[in-house]
Amino acid sequence: ILAVRIESAYSKDKILELYLNAIYFGRSSWGIEMAARSYFGKPAKELSLAEGALLAGLVKGPNVYNPDRSPDRALDRVAYVLSRMEEDKFVTAGQLEPLLGKLPPTIIFEHPQRSSGFHFVDFLDRSARPVAGIESLTSSGYTVRSTINPALQKATEAALQEGLARYELNTGRSRFQGAESNLAEAVAKLSGDDTPSNSDKASPPWRRALEAARLSLYDVQWPAAIVIEKSAPRKGALTLRVGLADGRTMPLTVATADARRALKLYDVVRVRVMPASGKKAARAELRMPPSVQGAAVVLENRTGRILAMAGGFSYPLSQLNRVTQAHRQPGSALKPLTYLAALAKGLQPNTLVWDEPVTFPPIGGNAGARASDSWTPKNYDGRSGGIMTLRRALETSQNLVTARLLEGGLDWDPERSLRRVCELALEAQLYGECEPYYPFVPGAQPVRLLDLAAFYAAIATEGALPSPYALEAVEESGRT
Repeated sequence: ILAVRIESAYSKDKILELYLNAIYFGRSSWGIEMAARSYFGKPAKELSLAEGALLAGLVKGPNVYNPDRSPDRALDRVAYVLSRMEEDKFVTAGQLEPLLGKLPPTIIFEHPQRSSGFHFVDFLDRSARPVAGIESLTSSGYTVRSTINPALQKATEAALQEGLARYELNTGRSRFQGAESNLAEAVAKLSGDDTPSNSDKASPPWRRALEAARLSLYDVQWPAAIVIEKSAPRKGALTLRVGLADGRTMPLTVATADARRALKLYDVVRVRVMPASGKKAARAELRMPPSVQGAAVVLENRTGRILAMAGGFSYPLSQLNRVTQAHRQPGSALKPLTYLAALAKGLQPNTLVWDEPVTFPPIGGNAGARASDSWTPKNYDGRSGGIMTLRRALETSQNLVTARLLEGGLDWDPERSLRRVCELALEAQLYGECEPYYPFVPGAQPVRLLDLAAFYAAIATEGALPSPYALEAVEESGRT
């Protein structure tokens, strides 16, 4: 019934066109145009007779007649396609003779691999579906134009990953959970397969094994390295040496003794390469996936374009996008909100403010409230600095000065000052609703990182609040 309806609606040529634009051709290619570029590096309209015959032969079975894996089958299939073309008078015997007995040359195929931006792509998918009015972007062939900057995206992820690892190293929280993989079997197999036809003297077995390895943390920006030497010198300390995919070898620096002992020959780990400087040779520093998480987002201040987004340390470890799906206490990052309210009230950067202890009574003026309901803030270091300027207090992130702005800086009534800060937070679209309580001022109320970034973008543009977005609207053929 469906075939009859299709035939009544479309011509044979149109049906064939729709079919060839949708089917799978191998090499991760869907549709004839994508296949032509994947196999021959050219558009379909520029294919030669032999190249077109090869793709036509793939229609019956792209895996069975794949020229990369089964060249003999592919050759037979091309011969069959060409012979049928001769039978149907599309080509002559003279045209076929030079094409038989050999496959048209194909370009080297590299599997398309993405190593960054996975949290952003999820966000893009959720954003695009309601805009386009579709249930799934993968249900058909769609082109989505995003605001992402690929180079900046990788740099953002690398900075976040290094920052989280450094935090754990500096605080003594770093723990070695094991190597990402061990390639001892692959290296042994490649070592035993060094026949003249397969051997590549410039590539030792460990390098070829590392190049072919598929690691679980595919979006980590530190390079992978394989342990190729493990020895104990006279003093008794273990020394390790690793090799990189580009062929370089260098000593491995390991921060903890547990990790140094646990590493085995041909373990694959992540490293940070430290270049040679002065008399020091280049070395690799072991990097371990941290247990803490973080997020980062880069906005274009004026427009609100999302240029980079990292929702966590690694997408395979956690798909939660902490930029858009998590609410966290901003802490001191929210303090500029109170200072903006003070500047709007007429205070100047050189206004002198006391950096001394202060206690605020319970909100609501409840005479029967307990003493514990009052609020006594403290600076991070527990000390106070006397009198300082508003600018200096913001630079050094003084909790006491920020709190004292509620008592006389914005209004003589702390509760009314607090309400003014809340009103400004709602105006800046940091929150959908704001609960007035004193610890809100130093950043106790959770906020989305994306909203906080938009707030800082508004500060950079002198009040013009951008609306962050990841989709670009493009005019095509009179439609947006």
